Amino acid sequence: MKFGKDKLGLFIINITYLLVLFNAPLTAIGIKYGYLIMYVGTIIFFLSGKLSAYKLKIFALHIFFVFLMILLLCLALVFNGGGSDAVIAFGLYSSPIVIWILFSCSNSTLTFPKIFRSTYLLTVIVAYLGIIQYFISPTLFGFLPIDSMAMKWASGQSFNDYAVFFRATSTLGSPQVFGLFCALNLILTVRFRKIFSSKIFYIGLIGLTFGGALSANKSFILIVILYFLLNNFRTYLVSFRSIAVFGILGFLIISNSQLIIERLPILERVVSVNKVIEQEASDGDGRIARYSFILSNANPIIGEGLGSITNKSIYNLKAAESYYLKLYYEAGMLIMIFFIFLNFISLYGAFQFNPVDAIIVMLIMLSMIIVHAFESPAFLIVWCYFLGFALNLGKKNIFSFEKLS
Repeated sequence: MKFGKDKLGLFIINITYLLVLFNAPLTAIGIKYGYLIMYVGTIIFFLSGKLSAYKLKIFALHIFFVFLMILLLCLALVFNGGGSDAVIAFGLYSSPIVIWILFSCSNSTLTFPKIFRSTYLLTVIVAYLGIIQYFISPTLFGFLPIDSMAMKWASGQSFNDYAVFFRATSTLGSPQVFGLFCALNLILTVRFRKIFSSKIFYIGLIGLTFGGALSANKSFILIVILYFLLNNFRTYLVSFRSIAVFGILGFLIISNSQLIIERLPILERVVSVNKVIEQEASDGDGRIARYSFILSNANPIIGEGLGSITNKSIYNLKAAESYYLKLYYEAGMLIMIFFIFLNFISLYGAFQFNPVDAIIVMLIMLSMIIVHAFESPAFLIVWCYFLGFALNLGKKNIFSFEKLS
């Protein structure tokens, strides 16, 4: 009986993930936000079984956070006229937390490695679609909606013409989301490599690496490099061979950076140090300008209301460029600090379980600092990993993961 229910659970999760990853092309043919229906179905599925009162108590603070977001949603609807923007923002903040709390507290025997392996094919397909999009067809042969200036400019042009400015988005609609998606799934692939065959592991590794690189996303480069450096820090210190190999690779990349940029011009924004500094320090659209604007213009107590910056620009700034500061702008400082505290619960649980997992959780938190892309539903499976560590809290017997190393 349990086996059958777990199979059904994996099927529901996979359908939900499929609708999330392909929401942009589905929207273009009139199927808008189909994954929201599956969100409801997933919640109902996990509610249909018995929930552990003990585990619900462990998630009491997370549940309280969702309750606070409900209050903020009501305030936005009543006083700010938030409408659909407020509802969408509430869903983005709360849905993954609700889904995975119910999963963790249910009587399901599913673990994260099983879910990650089951959904991995969809993850890898999205990565390779990004590669095909960049080199062959920016619109994926008409599969993607032409809803951005970059897509409009690239459509119908030759590779040499659009390669200078075009960044791969795959089906996720944003190069920032696609880059972070590839980065986090890449390090999770390495972490859980034992659940895959060698062939599947390397196919996924190659697709996620090249897909992420073609997004020209600085966070992709930063997170992947930090993971491998931190994960192998002691080895690098004591191994002359490792130091020599990385030194040679670094020298080759630096010495050939101009050639790399000439072949793939879009990589200049992540390979050229001067270009990176210029972008981030830009008065008009750099991260520093965005962070400064948000900190100086938001109501620090209750924020500007849910949905006030979700999927839109604020004045001349295109986005918050930080998940934490986005939450600060919309919900206020206290809610942001409370959410960060919940993140540290996961970090503590990860440290209790495995130092490698602690590194990954820290990098997820870093991604929330430097980009706002984590609000995307595409990180549904990453949320499962991230929130699962709240169950650990030093008691590995209740941890919902299989220990693989």
